[in-house]
Amino acid sequence: MQLSLFSPGPEAKPICSTTYFPLHRRAALVRATALRLISPETGTRFWKKHIAKMRGKLRHDGLKQQQINAEMRAYKSAVNAFVLGYKKIPQIENQKRSATILPLSRPRSEAERCPEGSAGANATKPASRTTVAQHLH
Repeated sequence: MQLSLFSPGPEAKPICSTTYFPLHRRAALVRATALRLISPETGTRFWKKHIAKMRGKLRHDGLKQQQINAEMRAYKSAVNAFVLGYKKIPQIENQKRSATILPLSRPRSEAERCPEGSAGANATKPASRTTVAQHLH
């Protein structure tokens, strides 16, 4: 039996998959896009075309709509952060930070600069540190 070239056959399975670099590894793309958005007149027009082009490429590469939406949300957030003048790195953003701070308005004493016991026999205990909550009240 001869196969017909015009009848649909079994659905072909993809032979490869596409993996995208994490967004923090594409900083040059984020920076270049953000710099194009600085001008409000041309920025809006550029952004709409740029996003449509990126969505089309992701769709062409075989990503599902949910994956495309997640990728675009992260990209928009990174570009927005750059435009606003600060950089967010996802790995650092999710880490817990210490709530202990030192006021910057007073110089630190010798005891605070040296670990306990290394300032000599006359070392005093470091002054208690101010927490963020105490500092804000």
